Amino acid sequence: QKGILLKIFASPTFGIAGVDPYGGTNLGANISNSSIIGNISTNDDRIVTVSSDGEVFSLTSFFLNTSGFPKQTYDSIYTSPILADLNNDGQRDIIVLSGTKFFAFNASGSLLDYFPVQTTSTTRFLAQPLAADVDGNGSMDIVAVSQEGLVFAYDNRGKLLNGFPLLSGKNNGATPAISLYADTIALVVASDDGNVYAWKTGTVNPTTWKSEWTQYQHDAQGSGLIDSPLSGQPISNSFFPKERAYNYPNPVYGNDPLYGNNTIIRYYLKDDATVKIRIFDLAGDMLKEMNGTGNGGFDNEVKWDVSEIQSGVYFAHIEAKGAKATAETIIKIAVVK
Repeated sequence: QKGILLKIFASPTFGIAGVDPYGGTNLGANISNSSIIGNISTNDDRIVTVSSDGEVFSLTSFFLNTSGFPKQTYDSIYTSPILADLNNDGQRDIIVLSGTKFFAFNASGSLLDYFPVQTTSTTRFLAQPLAADVDGNGSMDIVAVSQEGLVFAYDNRGKLLNGFPLLSGKNNGATPAISLYADTIALVVASDDGNVYAWKTGTVNPTTWKSEWTQYQHDAQGSGLIDSPLSGQPISNSFFPKERAYNYPNPVYGNDPLYGNNTIIRYYLKDDATVKIRIFDLAGDMLKEMNGTGNGGFDNEVKWDVSEIQSGVYFAHIEAKGAKATAETIIKIAVVK
């Protein structure tokens, strides 16, 4: 609760062997649940933890914040996060339940397309989510149970799966489980009413079933560790695909409950690059110049605060310079107050 992470050394033979003599790392936030560890991409291991006031931390093995983090969900978090490659791009994403929403961040801290997802639940989520192909269509889905007992399942485009939400008993923190019996996908939920609910949600070829996080803290040992090999394809083979450059929300009204007075300028880079963003008004006068994140293989995001900006149409010129390529594009941003 003091926001301090400790590094503990262990061995399979002797168990816990000691605590880091240099002490822990103070994140300055109330850590609300168990941390998790996993390989986001090749040679990129992360420690992910969350705070009760909505912060999401992504740390190196030396407890240093990675680029783009921490992130803020602007609502309480009472469950541990999970890691899963939701959009099949060969990179694991950080999935978090906050308030009554599903959040999914990529490794650079940008929200995945179609997220966050607002559920119809009237109560918070207290149990850890899961990630697996629930309906057998070959794509990764997210499953979670709300405190009132509604079982939600969303696909990687933020769409509620057919037949969901399902109804179980009240749930004050019991994580569900997903398993495969022969070719049948089974979803199991234990509830506070003393009952165990089970559903057949689909069928699939066992050799091709996609599943990354199917029970509490990933496995029967409760390790919170995922280190299986990654597969998948990059979002784009283009260095700087112009069709993936946009901003949201657009129009920008200000005082948004999630984004405040900000609009988020988003773009994808295939390779690492230096990014400059320049904002112009209709007269061609430059209002602001910003450095953007330049993480290759991910969607990147930069905030623009419009609290001092008048209503109107503005242009954001985004320029990316990589080791082998240079590209640019212009997007329109509408501000309405």
